[in-house]
Amino acid sequence: MKYSLLAIVLASSASGSLFARTAQTILSDISTISTNVKALTDAINSYKGDVTSAVPVTQAESKLDDAIKQGITDVKGTSGPLSDSDTTSILYAINSLIPDIISSVNAFVGQQAAFQKAGLGEVASKDLSSLQTDTTDFADALISIAPSPSLAAASSAKSCIDAVFSSAVAGSTATSCGDATQATTAPAGSSGTSSSSSPTTTSGVLAATTTSASAGSSSPTSTNAAATHNSGRGVLGVILPVVAVLAL
Repeated sequence: MKYSLLAIVLASSASGSLFARTAQTILSDISTISTNVKALTDAINSYKGDVTSAVPVTQAESKLDDAIKQGITDVKGTSGPLSDSDTTSILYAINSLIPDIISSVNAFVGQQAAFQKAGLGEVASKDLSSLQTDTTDFADALISIAPSPSLAAASSAKSCIDAVFSSAVAGSTATSCGDATQATTAPAGSSGTSSSSSPTTTSGVLAATTTSASAGSSSPTSTNAAATHNSGRGVLGVILPVVAVLAL
């Protein structure tokens, strides 16, 4: 009998059902993701164009991917919908993370030629694809436990980050990304202020401002609606970005 009980306990533990996650767990996950996004950015900026210096980049990318997957697990183990106050806190955390994601994406775009020259373009492409997939899954999981009044803001945050990924795939650097419905001020009880850039909207449609990074170009700028980039274009040797994150 005791062995049967032990088996049930172990099975339940493996599924996570005995340990209900909370909004605080999600906030902790986002904080960990933020730390790993910054670490990845530093690793990319330190890349010297050789295989040896690519190792820290790969390690940082893997650690970030693991953090996102942990976030997915914890969100799926959280009973929803979240309260309005918890949602506000998570939206604020995500909004504060977006500038770091943009910085990381821009670092990748800046190094894309170096990755390709070192023969690492395919590896970079696979890493980017993995992060983008996991980020989308994280965002979808968060949206699934968002209260109805916050669904629009959560979906906009997801679209914002998707637009950043699309910019990277197209070989362009993102300069801003946001939506008027996103939380841009700290929730009650928070001592910090949002580090995100001013929201940018075009007739209510989320937009990302990007700058072309093509070699030999004069760096023209263009405003592109989220998801209008052709994701089927060749990936230009970037590995991230975020993050990320993830949307609420």
